[in-house]
Amino acid sequence: GTSTQILQSNGVAQLPSWVDAGIAATQPQMEAAVSTGVYSSPARQHFHPGHPKAWGYATISGGVPTLGASYNVTSITDVSAGIITWTIATDFSSTTYSVVAGISGAASGANNFAVSIENIAAGSFDTQVQRDDGSDTDLVATSMAAFGDQA
Repeated sequence: GTSTQILQSNGVAQLPSWVDAGIAATQPQMEAAVSTGVYSSPARQHFHPGHPKAWGYATISGGVPTLGASYNVTSITDVSAGIITWTIATDFSSTTYSVVAGISGAASGANNFAVSIENIAAGSFDTQVQRDDGSDTDLVATSMAAFGDQA
């Protein structure tokens, strides 16, 4: 089949008359992720278990992290070299959520770096970057995405 798009006089897309606007998924339907009879609206997609509930990108310059881009992140805090606390706007329902983090940049004196997730709470967690000798260090940037059930 073909897709039909109707534009209003102001150029904004409008649902075709054959689309039932009443079949948008509810929050419980999105969280269950099993229905094929409803669609995900922009205001509800974040309730799906496969959608990140928070993500962020922080650059570090002169030892100071700056939040460059984010979704559902209220703020970041510089704890110490290599450690950033990420504060989430809408908390998770528990501490059993998953965080994926990455690092970029270079520092002298080490060939390997690791990033770990520490101090997990429903509304915040730390990313900790360490050199291969175990010392905490700042790199150029740290990024993260968090998945789980929100409160």
